[in-house]
Formats: sequence, C-alpha cells, structure tokens
Amino acid sequence: MDMNISMRDKKILLMFLGVGVFAAGYFFGYRPQMEEAQSIRASTEPLKTRLDDLLKLAADRDFYLKETEDINAKVSEYTSAFPADIRPEDGIVRSHEYGEFPGYADIQCRSGHKRVCGFPGRKYRRSSGRSA
Repeated sequence: MDMNISMRDKKILLMFLGVGVFAAGYFFGYRPQMEEAQSIRASTEPLKTRLDDLLKLAADRDFYLKETEDINAKVSEYTSAFPADIRPEDGIVRSHEYGEFPGYADIQCRSGHKRVCGFPGRKYRRSSGRSA
C-alpha cells in the first residue's frame, strides 16, 4: 500500500496544523495569562486607593510630627505639676480616708450597700451611720 499525499493536500494539512498551533497557543497560553492579568488589575485597585491615602499622609508628615511634639510637650508640662511618687493605689486609700473627716458618714442605702455621703453642718459617726 502506497500512501502518496498530493501537494494540494499537504498545503491544506499544513494550514490546518498552523491554525491548530495558533488556536492552542491562544487557548492555553494567551487567554490564561490575560485572565490572570485581569485578576491582578482588580486586586490592585484597593491598593491604589490605600497608596493614595498613605501618600497624602506622608505629604503632611511634618505637620503630624509637629503636632505630636506640641501635644507631648503639653502633657509633660501638665504631668510635671503632679508628684511622681503617687500611685493609683494611693488614690483608693485616700478616698477611704475622706470618710474619716467630719461631715462625711457611711449611710446604709436601701439596697443594703454603704456609701459615703457628706452633709455640711452635720456630724455623723462613721460606725453607726446615725447623727451624733
């Protein structure tokens, strides 16, 4: 059996082979790359807006640094008026000491809890909560 292909059939097969290679390149090479590029473009949109915001903040960097320094200076000036050796625990202890002064008393509330109340001009005993 002798297989002879005519020149015309060879040209047609060569054209189909060229179209097939082109189609395969398009479907398996070009199109997936373009889909990936599109997804990358879509994912960079929020990043572009964030970049614009950060660039705007970077442009005002000197203003923010100056304001921060001014506020820190005011806080330091304000806190320098207070002694450094006072702890938060001391405030709690001192608040209990205020009940020892005349004009303050423990009063039993309706709920059963004690509270410290001050009444100008009246003296109360701390232990009983009644008028002296």
